[in-house]
Amino acid sequence: VFELAELGLRLAVALVVLPHDSRNAVDPDSPALIPVAVLSDERFDALQLDLSSIRLQPGDARARNYRVYDMDRDGMPDLVPMFRAADLAIGCGGQTMLELTATTHAGDAVYCLYAVIHGRCQ
Repeated sequence: VFELAELGLRLAVALVVLPHDSRNAVDPDSPALIPVAVLSDERFDALQLDLSSIRLQPGDARARNYRVYDMDRDGMPDLVPMFRAADLAIGCGGQTMLELTATTHAGDAVYCLYAVIHGRCQ
């Protein structure tokens, strides 16, 4: 899926906030790190992301750490940046859409969306 943005074409890629469950609840008051898997597929290699460019909104959070795993067991390595929950601005009442933005080493803009709820406001 491509979308025309102010900065040119952006590539929409798959994102999963872990641990993935049916509630997708995140406690933004927690000091814990939240793993966020950017999934590779046949058209996109998540390992080509420039690690310094990765941001998670709302909150403009920077990744604190990174891991490489094959999260979806498709034989392709996925990038798993980890964000401090307290750096995110997840509000009460309904879903908050997390948006991860980054650029590849080649300069291509990438974004991912994932809906979560505030773990203490359910």
